[in-house]
Amino acid sequence: QNNPKLAIAVVDRSTMKGYRFTGQAEFVTEGELYAGAQKLAEMLKIPAPPKAAVKMKVEEIFDLGKGGLKIA
Repeated sequence: QNNPKLAIAVVDRSTMKGYRFTGQAEFVTEGELYAGAQKLAEMLKIPAPPKAAVKMKVEEIFDLGKGGLKIA
């Protein structure tokens, strides 16, 4: 919560292609997004309910291939 910067990397192992998303995180503790996080935690049988859902505002997208080029 003190540092809202966030990076998420997603990779398709079968093709070895992926992307890194960077941006700002927002902690959501009520509403539809939070209710969805609670429901997912129940479905996955996570013993404690989530304190928040994390919403990300994507600012940059990088290709994780050769050179890690910024694509957006």
